Amino acid sequence: MNDEQKQFYDYILERTAPTNESDMRKLLETTFKNQNNGVFSKKEMMALVPKMVSYLKENTRDEVMKSVKEYGEQHVTE
Repeated sequence: MNDEQKQFYDYILERTAPTNESDMRKLLETTFKNQNNGVFSKKEMMALVPKMVSYLKENTRDEVMKSVKEYGEQHVTE
C-alpha cells in the first residue's frame, strides 16, 4: 500500500461502522492490490460502491462518497 492509499484507507476506516471494519479492510486491500496491478476498472469501482456504502457509518456516507468519487477519478483504468 502506498502513502496515498494508506491515507485513503485510514480516512475510510475512521468512517466505517465498527461492526463492518473487517469487511471494509478486505474490500480496500483488494481494491488497492488491483490498482497496483493496473486492473482497477471503472466497472469494478461501480460494483464496490454499494458494498462500501453499506459498511459506512450512516452520518458519513455523503462525505465519503464525494471523496471516493474524487479518488476513483484519479485511479481508475478504463
